[in-house]
Amino acid sequence: MTDRPTFGPWRPGIDAAELRARCRSLRAIAGLLAGPRADAFCAALLAAETDPSALDLAADELDRLAPLDMRRVLASYGQRAAPPRAYVNPQAQSVRPARFGIAVHEHSPHGIVSCCFGG
Repeated sequence: MTDRPTFGPWRPGIDAAELRARCRSLRAIAGLLAGPRADAFCAALLAAETDPSALDLAADELDRLAPLDMRRVLASYGQRAAPPRAYVNPQAQSVRPARFGIAVHEHSPHGIVSCCFGG
């Protein structure tokens, strides 16, 4: 077993509803970006929605994804899970969410830094 991540559904202290929501979000992203290559990971996340002990298996399955699939999944999840950044428009002097920028940095067990430029 790999070290358990500390983001998403693995974050300590989240309640059951939040765990379920984070598992579903991560499962949707993995299914869309990695397709059948992420089936085992998605199945483990589905099981973790009702049995938190399955999160250990999900962490293992995440680690088994190909590096590029893992990077895409983590970057997309992190970009969607991060709070919006704000910037100041010099002409209007107003603050609004940034459209582009680094949304998250996560380290995988392989030492890959995942970051995303969102739109």
